[in-house]
Amino acid sequence: MRIRVQVIAAVATSLVAGLASLAVVMAAARQSDAAGEAQRRAQVTAHEVAGLLTLTQEYARYAEPRAAQQWHQRHATIAKTLGEGRSGVIDSMALTELHSVVGALPPLFFKLESLPPGGEAFAARRKEMLVDQLLTSTQAMSDYAYQWFLDASQVKAQADEQFRAVAFFVPGLLLAFLCGVALLVRQRVLVPLTRLEAAARALGAGDMAHRIASTERNELGDLARQFDAMSVALSESRERLQRSEQQLRAITDNMPALIAYVNRDQRYEFANQRYLDWWNTDPASMLGRHMREMLTPEIYEGKVRERIEEALAGQRVQWTSSSRRSGSERHYQIDYIPDVAPDGSVRGCYAMMVDITERHEAEQRVAASEQRLLDLLNSIPAMVGYFDMQERCLYANDAGLKSNGLERSQIPGLSMRAALGDANYAQHEPSVQEVLQGRRARFQGKLPFQGRTAHFQAHLIPDRLEGGAQRGFYLMTFDITAMKEAQLEQARAEGRLRAITDNLPVLIAYIDQDERYRFANQTLREWMGVEPAAAIGRRKAEVVTAAHYAQVQPFLQRALMGERVTFEIESELLGVKRSLQGTYLPDIQPDGSVAGVYALSTDVSAMKQVQQRLSELVRIDTLTGLANRYQFNEVLPMALMRGERAGTGTALMFLDVDRFKEINDTHGHVAGDEVLRLFADRLRRCVRMTDTVARFAGDEFVILLEGLRGDAEPEQVAQKIIACMEEPVALQGGGRIVISTSVGVAYCAPGRAQLSVSELLAHADKALYVAKRAGRNTYRFAQEAA
Repeated sequence: MRIRVQVIAAVATSLVAGLASLAVVMAAARQSDAAGEAQRRAQVTAHEVAGLLTLTQEYARYAEPRAAQQWHQRHATIAKTLGEGRSGVIDSMALTELHSVVGALPPLFFKLESLPPGGEAFAARRKEMLVDQLLTSTQAMSDYAYQWFLDASQVKAQADEQFRAVAFFVPGLLLAFLCGVALLVRQRVLVPLTRLEAAARALGAGDMAHRIASTERNELGDLARQFDAMSVALSESRERLQRSEQQLRAITDNMPALIAYVNRDQRYEFANQRYLDWWNTDPASMLGRHMREMLTPEIYEGKVRERIEEALAGQRVQWTSSSRRSGSERHYQIDYIPDVAPDGSVRGCYAMMVDITERHEAEQRVAASEQRLLDLLNSIPAMVGYFDMQERCLYANDAGLKSNGLERSQIPGLSMRAALGDANYAQHEPSVQEVLQGRRARFQGKLPFQGRTAHFQAHLIPDRLEGGAQRGFYLMTFDITAMKEAQLEQARAEGRLRAITDNLPVLIAYIDQDERYRFANQTLREWMGVEPAAAIGRRKAEVVTAAHYAQVQPFLQRALMGERVTFEIESELLGVKRSLQGTYLPDIQPDGSVAGVYALSTDVSAMKQVQQRLSELVRIDTLTGLANRYQFNEVLPMALMRGERAGTGTALMFLDVDRFKEINDTHGHVAGDEVLRLFADRLRRCVRMTDTVARFAGDEFVILLEGLRGDAEPEQVAQKIIACMEEPVALQGGGRIVISTSVGVAYCAPGRAQLSVSELLAHADKALYVAKRAGRNTYRFAQEAA
């Protein structure tokens, strides 16, 4: 295949691969952005659910229209966010369940709004049940929102991993194509040209045995074989000339020349044996005869007479002639050398005729070879010129002439500045000074050409004689515009990848086996205060704080051993506490070795704070600060299991504020809230730190006593509570209220059949109503639980 076709095909393939790689990178980036957007919606939903939970509790206490309006606004925001999430990339069961729960909340809240204020005990219980259902559903929404966020995080991690793989593969693919093109140019163009240059230098140095011996079937291979043929011809010619020189040094009758001497009268006075053999005569018959007599009139008058007269006048004459002899065309060189006497007079003339047929043929072959070399120089994709030590141009190939707009007739003696122009010569001048000092020079430059910027690479090579003296230099210029454009395109692609990673809200880095940074995005500066460029080549321990390095170093070592590691840490960076979720992905080579680690760190501090706040809101009663029903439902089963394992009793007290509705109706809800807070505070003072006090609903409270040795202990606590409530309550708005409580106690004795959670609650509730019927301000035990 021709070299030009191969190079064009390689460049076209590289361009197609670059465009395809760019499309893959953009697709991976879009997938990562979509997953990040799903994370954001999940976080917004979690935040709005937390507000919805608070508004539900506030409306349950005060039934204010403002709280209801804000509740509906929050619910609408959540529904809108979930509606946007339906078109995302996250296929999450939690999102489906969240849609279901969100759709079920408005009917419950509308029922709660429709209940009249105050009312009978049945209405109050119904309100409590609705509030309980709303709180439970809202908490379920929080759980589903958190699970949605986790699903989105997993998809985001997968998308980021795909993006990293693409970001790693694309530059490698482009580099592989560029290396392939470079290798093709090197193997198919540069290496053959280097061999040609070496052969030319060897030939110029006199090494006629040097051969290229190329087997390539292309332009440069043909040129190399022609060069070898020229070398063979020159070698043969040189060998013949050497033999002739040896013969000429030994002037004998066997000298390969016809030598004669004629006097001023043009009569022969001497002829060597070869001369005699030529004329097929003996010396006696030739000596003394006139040249006219030995030569034909045509030869003498047409060729010899004028020249011999010039030689006898004192001028040396050399000329060539040809004739057919023995059936072939023979070429001769004839020299007439005047024999000048000491007084300056010419006594005669030496006549020497040499058969130069072989030399003539060799010269023709050399001339043909030189023409082929010129043809080669005119066909290679480079501008070639030769300049003397005064920077005068002595030769330029067709490409050099065309690129500079010159004719060949203008070349001899044209200065380099005039040939190249001032602007182009200014780029060449430093290298010209180098080559004039006998040193090779090479540089790259650019200039405007046919409406665009052309890039070139120039090589300047000194030309020395055998003795080492420099007589000029060669200038060879290559058009590297295509290569430069490919390099610029690669740089632009790398810049786009850098821009993408620098704008991601995560820390992305690559760390080698020596724990040195080889890549880091701009997040490193935001979190660590270190510019990414300054971190490249430095060890991780030198870039981050000692405390942070101690946290991540064990995970980094595991990743460098080939393990994929995911972890969460809390670290203080630049005075900011961050909750970081990290992933270390080992860069495993084809031979199984680990070249380094891809590091991805995400700041999940905001999510952690929302999660903690939701957990607190779900488990704590905001009015009294006690555990709420949700937390109590978590604690009660575990307490029963602990009592069963330890062999101790457990008591559940169910109590409420006597006639609390009358307090609300008489003094208002604000006073009612004050009573509930004081009631809760007194309950806390009546029990141990290990016991659990919770607000169950409205004015109903529960107390869980653990580690009991008998039913006397819960009875003492019940008496203590009733006695504690006798002190009147001083209201902030003025006035005092006397309150009391009724207590229902269900006791699980050790060693007996354990009750279930629902059974224990039912027994305590039944005991409370028995105490109510007994006149309130008293306590009763559930007999079924005794």
